Amino acid sequence: VKNIGESSYKDDIVIKAPIPTGTTYVSNSAKVDKGPSLNVNPMNSSLTWTISDDLNKSDSFIVSYKVSVDKLASGTFSGKVENRVLVNNILSNKTENNILKADLAISAYASPTSGSMVTQGEEISLFVDITNIGDTIFTDNINVSYPIPEGTTFVSGSQKVVLGENIDGVFENNKLVWEFDKNLGSKEKITVSFKVTADKLSSDVSFRNINASCYVNGAESNKLNFKIAKGKLTYRLYSEPDEKQILKINDVITYHVELTNVGETYYNDIILIENEIPKGTEYVGSTAQPAIGDSIDAELENNILKWSIADKIQKNEKVVVSYSVKVNDLAVANKNKIHNVASVNSNLTNELNHT
Repeated sequence: VKNIGESSYKDDIVIKAPIPTGTTYVSNSAKVDKGPSLNVNPMNSSLTWTISDDLNKSDSFIVSYKVSVDKLASGTFSGKVENRVLVNNILSNKTENNILKADLAISAYASPTSGSMVTQGEEISLFVDITNIGDTIFTDNINVSYPIPEGTTFVSGSQKVVLGENIDGVFENNKLVWEFDKNLGSKEKITVSFKVTADKLSSDVSFRNINASCYVNGAESNKLNFKIAKGKLTYRLYSEPDEKQILKINDVITYHVELTNVGETYYNDIILIENEIPKGTEYVGSTAQPAIGDSIDAELENNILKWSIADKIQKNEKVVVSYSVKVNDLAVANKNKIHNVASVNSNLTNELNHT
């Protein structure tokens, strides 16, 4: 719980945490991991913390508790534990944990890691660990089913068993299936993997989200997510002379906006660069031009220079546009400062400030 306001939070804060269905509270496990000393009141099927002290701006505290997962009923092979807490009667986000029979734990992961931005055509390696975390042998069959994530294409022949019984993964109906019938000892692990490539985006789409998860004996793993983008741009604003040099009236400054595609594939979305002529300067006519890259026409509208780039920018390629201004006597009225910042697709570059 964190105070994100602009002043101290002075009301009582009451946290009510239910014991999720299908679990049992671990006695004396409720505690405060960070923050003020709080009293916890276990009652029936929930826990309650109350804080009456002021919570200063940006301060926070963390409370926690443990539950043990109840044994699944006979004939039930999977389940789910869901939980939400109430803070001053406001519901938190929901957590979900999948439960498997006989102490199997599933962990899905990837390279690049979940949450990464990938480019069109980039390979993603998907992995699944299935571990017997119990103290006895797991004697049932283990069925691993991994649908190919929407927005990707399976790399033929890439499926393999990284750790465990070396069996063939079968690709059918746009999913991979492994069927293990060998006993899995306590703390033993099976790891399977395969590769996909991120599909090309359509011309009217600049990015796409990819979600991935697998199923082990019908229970879903944790979810992975990626974002496909059209290359990846970095940009910077620099000038000649640089900010260290003291200027005088009628001196000329040449500004440059440099774009670099640092992605793994070409960038083929339209790029709009905009730069308002800084206060205290006047544009030097006909100087707006691309210094590096293809021919790009610049437009001057309402004292703002605009470049629209529609050509592909290849991997590691740089594109630089530039223009010149002359310092005028209005710079004195602007506290002797000349401030400039450009934008690339509405994202601001670094700032420059000349004296």
